[in-house]
Amino acid sequence: MGRLTWKHVVVISAGILILIIAGIYLWKSAGQSYAYKQHVGKGQSLLGQGQWGPAITEFAKAAKLRPENYDPHYGAGAAFLKLGHLDRASVALENAVRINPESAAAHYSLGITYQRLGKKDLAMREYGTVMRLNPQSFQVYNSIGALYFEEKKYDEAIAMYRKTFEIKPDYFVAYFNIGLAYEAMGKKQDAIKTYNEAIDFVEKSAGDVRIKAEAEKRIARLQGKKASSGKK
Repeated sequence: MGRLTWKHVVVISAGILILIIAGIYLWKSAGQSYAYKQHVGKGQSLLGQGQWGPAITEFAKAAKLRPENYDPHYGAGAAFLKLGHLDRASVALENAVRINPESAAAHYSLGITYQRLGKKDLAMREYGTVMRLNPQSFQVYNSIGALYFEEKKYDEAIAMYRKTFEIKPDYFVAYFNIGLAYEAMGKKQDAIKTYNEAIDFVEKSAGDVRIKAEAEKRIARLQGKKASSGKK
């Protein structure tokens, strides 16, 4: 075996240095990956508990480590939306759909955000994407109905609300919303009938008692108006 020359020493030294650098990088990357998963996991847990502010803090830490990943942007957007911080929600959710254009959940949340910001055309665009990605998403038809209701297009709103029944027949929120549309159109008996259907579904499914209470209140008011007009 020949003697090592200075060229051999340089090559060997360079190889060792590369291995050291690669080891450091892998160690650092593994540490960041672990921390990222911890922050995302904690953020999602806090989100599920309704602790929106702390959840946002965790998602922000995760996004700092992995800005190219979907989860922290979507999680933060969902939390901002719950808090009513709509501008910040739209930024986070726009990042989420840019990173993962196939996420129906992110497109739907972004649509809700745009709708609350009064950006109805953008909201409808997002809802259209949701219908393409997940035709079984009954909530999106309810949200489109709400858009039409805001524009006083009550027939179109009712048509959209009814589409939810094709997917989820016991979705009592849609029954209540149809009642609102009938009431706005001045169709009192149709409104009363639909409010009663909403109440029945709430009772059968142990649903949101606030919907039941509001429906009962509206029925009483509508019947009161009818009784009072009959006395004149």
